[in-house]
Amino acid sequence: MTLGSTAPDAWRRQVAFLLDGLSTETAQRPPSVAPLTPQQMYDVMGRLAGAP
Repeated sequence: MTLGSTAPDAWRRQVAFLLDGLSTETAQRPPSVAPLTPQQMYDVMGRLAGAP
């Protein structure tokens, strides 16, 4: 399993932050995708560390 299977839309949040950072205007809108939950983060970090 990867981040894509745990939170398939997480990349959209990262792209939104990148595009807002490149904007010439101050970002005023919230990201369209919620952050990872603590359980999702735990799952992803466990997989990266090689834990089953």
